[in-house]
Amino acid sequence: MDQLNHFLLGTAVVCVVLNWILHSRVCYVVGMAALILCYFRMFSKNLGKRMRENEAFRNGIYFIRQKLTPSDYRIYRCPNCGQKIRIPKGKGRVSIHCPKCGNDFIRKS
Repeated sequence: MDQLNHFLLGTAVVCVVLNWILHSRVCYVVGMAALILCYFRMFSKNLGKRMRENEAFRNGIYFIRQKLTPSDYRIYRCPNCGQKIRIPKGKGRVSIHCPKCGNDFIRKS
C-alpha cells in the first residue's frame, strides 16, 4: 500500500465512524467510495498508472505542506540594485552584503 491508499483507508475509517455517530448518508457514501477506490487501487494490475497517481498525491501534499509551514528566512531587496537576498530569521540586526552590486546595508532579521 502506498501513501494514497493509506490516505483513502484513513478517510474511509473516519467517515464510517462519523456515520455511526451522526447517521449521515453523506459520510457513508464518501467512506464506501474511499474504501472501494482503495481496494481497486490495491488489486489493480496497472502499476504504472497507480504509481503516477501516488506521485501526484505526494506532490500535492508536499505543495500544501510547503505553503502551510512558516519560512525560516526573510527576503530583502538590495536598495541599490533590487537584488533579492535571503537572510535567516532571528539573528538580530545583520549587515547584508549584496552579491550582485557589492552594496552593504543593515537590516533586522
